[in-house]
Amino acid sequence: MRYSFSQKIRSLPLFVDSLGYQWQQESIKRPKGYHYVHWLHTQKGEGIVEINQKKYHLTEHSGILINEGVPHNYYALSDDWTTAYFTFGGVLIQDMMNLLQFGDYQLLNTNVPTIDRFISELLDQEIKEHIEYQYEASGLVYQFLMLIKNHTDRKHYSSAKYQQIVQPILNLIETSYASDLSNQNMADIVGYTPQYVNKVFKEQIDISPTQYLASYRIRKAKELMIQKNKMSIEEIALLVGFQTVNYFITVFRKQEKITPYQFKQSLQ
Repeated sequence: MRYSFSQKIRSLPLFVDSLGYQWQQESIKRPKGYHYVHWLHTQKGEGIVEINQKKYHLTEHSGILINEGVPHNYYALSDDWTTAYFTFGGVLIQDMMNLLQFGDYQLLNTNVPTIDRFISELLDQEIKEHIEYQYEASGLVYQFLMLIKNHTDRKHYSSAKYQQIVQPILNLIETSYASDLSNQNMADIVGYTPQYVNKVFKEQIDISPTQYLASYRIRKAKELMIQKNKMSIEEIALLVGFQTVNYFITVFRKQEKITPYQFKQSLQ
């Protein structure tokens, strides 16, 4: 069974693109990735997912979450590869993916049956193309992300490096993102050199502290544009910690693939 939402409210923080269940999985090649975040898991048989020249074996009850725009391929290893999938996007999807520290992809080998039931229950509902359901579905995407997060391997979160270095800096960014935070400022609160802090950050969550800070500021800027539509781009840039509006526009366009002005217009 397969269901694709033809009517999407793209200005929503999160929205559903498509759902599939007991799908006879064909081979897929996506050299430029997919335009939405994509979850795929095996219900029967087995297949291979290729990302960054690495192969991941999806046996029964294993799955993978792939971020939007990440090049990948997948193909069957058995005669009958049956999968379930869920694709979704939204104006805040990349902020959510960054904050949940999912990176380019997230492999899952435990508790996939819980996710399987979630997708099945969504498809069992009478899905109608009406605007009210799109708002309900936005909450379901958030629920799905929390479900993935709950079952993601989180061993490194309890590691000494994460607790001593990463978590204090994340806390600083979330409380002081509007301040002028430098690499040295962030390193000082944990007592290590900026070079060592950058190394640990990339080991633990795949990005540097300054990249996380920039991403967090862009997320807060988007929230302000949604909540306070009359506020100017210049005001928003300064409120979230950017020193100049030109630099804000550059970072926003790099992360979101559109300008702040285009994003603001999409909300109208």
